[in-house]
Amino acid sequence: MTKKLQIAIDKPEIEIELGDLTLVFPIDDDSMIRIRKQTEGLQEAIKAIEEKYKGQEMVDFTPHKELLTTAYDNFFGAGTFEQVYQQTPNVNYCTIYFLKICEQLTHQISFDQEYEKASKQFLRKKAK
Repeated sequence: MTKKLQIAIDKPEIEIELGDLTLVFPIDDDSMIRIRKQTEGLQEAIKAIEEKYKGQEMVDFTPHKELLTTAYDNFFGAGTFEQVYQQTPNVNYCTIYFLKICEQLTHQISFDQEYEKASKQFLRKKAK
């Protein structure tokens, strides 16, 4: 008699609801590296833009929009920033949303890694 073992394969991803949009972030190795690099890069770029316009009224939001377009689109696919901006046509809010998304993704990924580590330790103990 042959026994069959089936294991369901999950596609690791996180869904983020942002207003009327549902964004999907894959949790693969490349994405995890990209989120760390891009979060740091975005914060540095925002500071550089703020320094450039310090003490001035900002009347051209093009640098912010270009930065956010790159960030959103790299994370969630082409056209994502435009969809977010259509919901909330305010660069500052779109920036806050993105930083919150990064923060939550980083937290969730850290939690998943801790859970995986604990699971492996448990399995090692059971194997002894």
